[in-house]
Amino acid sequence: MTLLIVLVANIAAIAVPASAYVTGTVAIIQPDMVVPGGAIEVELNGFSATGGTIYFYLSKDNDPEISSGDIRIARIDKNDVLDDLPDITLEIPTTVEEGAEYYVKVTDSSKIGADCIVSDEKVEILEEADWPTITVDPTSDTVPTEVDVEGEDINDDWEMLTVTLYWDDYEDDHILGSWPVEDFESFTAEDVPIPEAFMGAHKILVLLEDEDTVGTYVDFEVEPSVDVTAPETFSIDAGEEEDQIVILDAHGFPKGTVSEDTIKYIIRDFETGNVIDTFTAEHAEVDVSEEAGSEGTITGLATTLWQIDEGILDVQVKVDGQTLTFKNKLISSNTGDPGEFKAKMDKTSGEIGDEVEFMGIRFPANVDVEITLDGVITTTIDAGSADGNGAWRYTLTLADLPGGEYTIRVRDATNSISKNIGTFTITPTVEVEPDETVVEGTIDITGEGFPAYSSFDTVVIGSEEVEIDVEVGADGIFEALDIEVPHVSGGGQDVPIQIKGEDINGNPVTIKTSVVINPDMESLEYLDSDGEWYSGSTIFAGNPMKFKGTGFKAGEKVTVTFENGDGVEATAD
Repeated sequence: MTLLIVLVANIAAIAVPASAYVTGTVAIIQPDMVVPGGAIEVELNGFSATGGTIYFYLSKDNDPEISSGDIRIARIDKNDVLDDLPDITLEIPTTVEEGAEYYVKVTDSSKIGADCIVSDEKVEILEEADWPTITVDPTSDTVPTEVDVEGEDINDDWEMLTVTLYWDDYEDDHILGSWPVEDFESFTAEDVPIPEAFMGAHKILVLLEDEDTVGTYVDFEVEPSVDVTAPETFSIDAGEEEDQIVILDAHGFPKGTVSEDTIKYIIRDFETGNVIDTFTAEHAEVDVSEEAGSEGTITGLATTLWQIDEGILDVQVKVDGQTLTFKNKLISSNTGDPGEFKAKMDKTSGEIGDEVEFMGIRFPANVDVEITLDGVITTTIDAGSADGNGAWRYTLTLADLPGGEYTIRVRDATNSISKNIGTFTITPTVEVEPDETVVEGTIDITGEGFPAYSSFDTVVIGSEEVEIDVEVGADGIFEALDIEVPHVSGGGQDVPIQIKGEDINGNPVTIKTSVVINPDMESLEYLDSDGEWYSGSTIFAGNPMKFKGTGFKAGEKVTVTFENGDGVEATAD
């Protein structure tokens, strides 16, 4: 079992008299090279110590005692070490010296000269130029969830074949999966499972593997969440004097205890959102789970409510004094007569792929509900049913819809009664592939949420126009493929793109995006003694040279640097 040691201060040993006794061996298991802020795994065998606290150091020397320049990276209770032997994950400080190699020392004293055990192996700290680029999407979320992790700029000299991802430490049951490294340079890990965990910052450890191993990481933030199970699907009965039980299941909570009768339900007016009351529920005291596999969870906590005003309820939980508030978790509603219902949506504009949350109260019990979007096209969506208290919720994911403004109607389909609840605007999204190019390179411009039945005849890149002929259908999808980039100013910066056309009524439409245009050297020629210009790789000293390039930034100064094989440079402006 692996014990993750959270980094303590980067502290040099203290020069005071030493007294320590430790036995056993320590070995660095993995990786061979690591970025600052990453982690290494060490193995302790036959370990014993007289002190009650164990200290871990990085050291440039392998002397069996703590030296003045050693860097303390962790301190933990001896009993925790003994419980979790033999494997321990140690976090590397971000302040260690790049390019240096370090042994690991273990002792039960923080004093200079204290006896210690030392690893035979060393770990190399990578210089910044060799750090792989690791990204995670999303960077934070509730748990459990799935994320995508990508790695780029991997040094191909390492010839890494696989990558293994770990959650927080190198323990076997914290392995998130393994993926191939493409062409020794990059990897894509999709749908990586993130487990239950405590609230806050965590590390996804990245271990690149072949004959050698390289360790890096990416940060991920766990957000707390609460699932609510009410007496009815979405709600409690507004004003009910008898006890009503609402069950809470928590994820991603911090360590600690929720004291008895401290959870509050904040009641807000359905239409205005203003707070109208706060109710403190009755419930038992409960500890946030620290068990492996269920860290940060509370399961099945029964809370008792009564006489709650009609409205939307937030849940507020205190864990050892830390207050967590969760919005719009519960509805308080009574059934109403046909046509008495109220409904609303949580936003009035969005893009394809966005989610829109609808809520309602005072429906007749268990009626079917529909949502109609009425614009250039009209579409009606089956949106589930109200519950036994007349409350209703539905999450609509925007898809296969053109852009523009829609009138939104909510309909009690059982009683054939509709209400207009406002307007919603779908805005276009545009993607340019590739997002970096050069003059005379080709790009594809695609989009969703464009106006229905619109037509586009021009793409303006920078200041230059390119003709296109694109008709957008009822689904709002736009595609303009294989567009050649004209001769424009670039310089490795974003160049604006305007997509111009008109809507179904002949009104002008302009949709904006951008692309990065990089400088590109097209040719190098030299003037020979015969007065002719030639291209070639062999140029004699004194020959005038002529460079031709495109995509440079207009008006910028260009400096050309020549370097021979010995690193001698010369420049010309």
